[in-house]
Amino acid sequence: MTLGNNLNVSRTIYKHNDGNVELLIPYNEAINIGVDTFDVWPGCDKSGATCASKFSNYSNFFGFEYTPKAEVLI
Repeated sequence: MTLGNNLNVSRTIYKHNDGNVELLIPYNEAINIGVDTFDVWPGCDKSGATCASKFSNYSNFFGFEYTPKAEVLI
């Protein structure tokens, strides 16, 4: 947040679509529509392909893209 009751507090976006965002953790204070302001930055899935195509920054990618991902059981 760049202005308002939640000034300098950041949150992770869980989902987004059609101009709406769903946060992983809500803000402690209410957001005042038309008054509070915020910046949104593109996320990273920590893959080399995303680093190259989305951010054009593969030369600075130091991840382990060939290590198998942890499996999720639902």
